[in-house]
Amino acid sequence: MRCIWVLFWLFVLTVPAMAEFDSGNDLYRFCNSNDGFEKGLCYGLISGHFDNLHLAYQCKHSSAPNISRQQVVDIVMQALRQNPQERHLPAYLLSSRAMIRAFDCESWVGSGPAKR
Repeated sequence: MRCIWVLFWLFVLTVPAMAEFDSGNDLYRFCNSNDGFEKGLCYGLISGHFDNLHLAYQCKHSSAPNISRQQVVDIVMQALRQNPQERHLPAYLLSSRAMIRAFDCESWVGSGPAKR
């Protein structure tokens, strides 16, 4: 019975990770930091946003083999620098917008059930 209660409280008290947790201000700070952990968060978050972009959009230029992670980070950082009035918005939204514009993403892929 004790095990059940422990599992119950672990389940109840565990907060799910949310993509909206970090704002554009957070991402901007992470990417400009000299701290290795925060710099890793910057690259990790933007890499995740880039990977997720391919699940939802067809992008003309983003699947080229010569695109580097640094290039993608530079694209997002340029957008954050040029639009400080939007940095309070979720990081994934700002990051995705920047990549959609840069890589000419037009078509929504996930409009129907997945084909198996």
